[in-house]
Amino acid sequence: METVTLNRKEQKRLMILNQIEKKEIKVKEAAPLLELSERQVWRMLAGYRKEGVVAIAHGNRGRKPANSLDDNIKLKIRETAWMACS
Repeated sequence: METVTLNRKEQKRLMILNQIEKKEIKVKEAAPLLELSERQVWRMLAGYRKEGVVAIAHGNRGRKPANSLDDNIKLKIRETAWMACS
């Protein structure tokens, strides 16, 4: 079993999706609460039903950004900057 940590926004989404599942509110009412379109809420609900809480967490969590510099390049930049200051 995988541990998933949710931020506040994701916790709010989970609470609202649970309310939809319990038929306490409708998707039409949930959309403005989530600041999403009804279609997006339906898609999120489908993912939640299929994958559980994992579907609510952002998909890029824990990944290194595609536009980040390689660690070796960062080190060279720091060394060059340090030498320039000396």
